[in-house]
Amino acid sequence: MSIDEFKEILSTLNSEDGIITIYPNNFENDYWIGHKEVTKLIKGYTSNVPIYSTLGYNIGSGSIGGKVINHYKQGKKLEK
Repeated sequence: MSIDEFKEILSTLNSEDGIITIYPNNFENDYWIGHKEVTKLIKGYTSNVPIYSTLGYNIGSGSIGGKVINHYKQGKKLEK
């Protein structure tokens, strides 16, 4: 989907909806933005919609969490 289609969908959501992000970085026409920028975008086009994430990076940046992956901890476990 294009970034404009994404923004349009976001603008239709309300406080009864929720969003879960699963690596939401790649858009149509090779348009790519970082995970923190996606969270900012979501917050900019929604109001009072909870954002859940599969990545620990977004905690404290707008996401309220969920079952998250922490790549740093995964790497540490591999070292052992």
